Amino acid sequence: MTHRDVISWNTMISCFVLKGMYREALDLFDEMLLSGVLPDEITMVSLFSTCTKLKDLETGKRLHLYIVDNKFRIRGSLLNCLVDMYSKCGKMDEAHSLLSRCDESEFDVVLWTTLVSGYVKSNKIDKARQLFEKMNERSLVSWTTMMSGHVQGGYFCECLELFQQMRFENVIPDEVALVTVLSACAHLEDFDLGRSIHAFIVTYGMIVNGFLGNALLNLYAKCGKLDDALRTFEQLPCKSAASWNSMLDGFCRSGGVDKARDFFNKIPEKDIVSWNTMVNFYVKHDMFNESFELFCKMQSSNVKPDRTTLISLLSSCANVGALYHGIWANVYIEKNEIGIDAMLGTALIDMYGKCGCVEMASEIFTQIIEKNVFVWTAMMAAYAMEGHAREAIDLYLEMEASGVKPDHVTSIALLAACSHGGLVDEGYKYFNKLRSFYNITPTIQHYGCMVDLLGRIGHLEETVKFIERMPIEPDVSIWSSLMRACRSHHNVELAEQAFKQLVEIDPTNDGAHVLLSNIYADAGKWDGVSKTFSSCYKT
Repeated sequence: MTHRDVISWNTMISCFVLKGMYREALDLFDEMLLSGVLPDEITMVSLFSTCTKLKDLETGKRLHLYIVDNKFRIRGSLLNCLVDMYSKCGKMDEAHSLLSRCDESEFDVVLWTTLVSGYVKSNKIDKARQLFEKMNERSLVSWTTMMSGHVQGGYFCECLELFQQMRFENVIPDEVALVTVLSACAHLEDFDLGRSIHAFIVTYGMIVNGFLGNALLNLYAKCGKLDDALRTFEQLPCKSAASWNSMLDGFCRSGGVDKARDFFNKIPEKDIVSWNTMVNFYVKHDMFNESFELFCKMQSSNVKPDRTTLISLLSSCANVGALYHGIWANVYIEKNEIGIDAMLGTALIDMYGKCGCVEMASEIFTQIIEKNVFVWTAMMAAYAMEGHAREAIDLYLEMEASGVKPDHVTSIALLAACSHGGLVDEGYKYFNKLRSFYNITPTIQHYGCMVDLLGRIGHLEETVKFIERMPIEPDVSIWSSLMRACRSHHNVELAEQAFKQLVEIDPTNDGAHVLLSNIYADAGKWDGVSKTFSSCYKT
């Protein structure tokens, strides 16, 4: 072309943008300026859209400066694109500052929604909600953006409230909005609302397929409604991997072992989610051998394990003391350069700790850069199991100094360490600080640790007084702990009293009968052994 005007340049820039050739579009703009043709609003809208796609904030700011210097009036589409760019580049302060210099009467629903979406993506839900409430006109996209933000932030009840408000204002939801609200229903296991939404879908003649079908499946599966889930699954014209996995999750939650296994075997193309769901199912049901076998099948099927797989495998190893398999998982992590984050690190520490390899657990602990409360607790528990009470306490103090707040599991690990180390003063110190210092209400596990501590060092009379002062009813674990202490310190009479309390709670507890008979045997009271076994057979 011998003569290129602004329309010609705009057409070419728009073509590059539409084809995803964003850098070429920016280069063409530079050529345009060199040729002496000045851009107009249409040019700048295309260029700001390009910067948004590239997340190129530096170029975007340069273009923003250009339009300010050249006295462009920032409104309408140009204002929308600028706000969108700053929002999607995570610069909400700049986006808000830009709007503060404009007349709110010029804001349209697209602009409001763009800003709300930016705050949602920045996890500033409160700020997004404030803007949303100020909107005079709310589009379906606005409502969906807010509901989606609440779901992503874990505010499921608030999402449902927004949905009810949207329906009250006669806004008809589309598939995206319904998928969002069904996700909230699934998390809350709100079957009634979920089913009413399903009825709405049918009434409006929506096609239950793809994301919508999977959202319904997920809802019914999480609510334990297998019949509804199966009916929905069978009606899907096209079953995706997500459909099969949602249905498998339902069987794992409510269908029992055989049904879950049978459905898993029916899945035509198992992806990593399918394998992980089933491996984790076996682990949760203490079927550790089955979890190992399935993991081996997964390997032979050329499915590469991910973090979720490895965490489940390590959990199995920890529960059965399968150190060899645990080491294999650790080597696999190292060979494949899988970064040890807090979750994976906790699983490794737990496995090594329960397998008695506290040195290896400590080595993993030092590799974790960002340690959360679970990492610290796992390492303390590893020390406690091996009787390294002082190391556990030192670690606890280090955790406090680092600013990580202990939870009730941490405090149990700490008291267990005191128990295994026979540290009475320290045990009382940390137990008494639970409420006053950490705002933790002691549970039966906390009391159990103290009973074990006092009994372990032979303070049986003090142990009994401690149990009598407990504000909650002692359970089987408390009386069992006292009986074990009685055996260690040869107190038959107190053991009989503890046994009597225990069988009142659980008359068929075979372990208690065996323990009492062993206490009698240690004391040479064979009549007591015979009597205990006889009473055991009667129950």
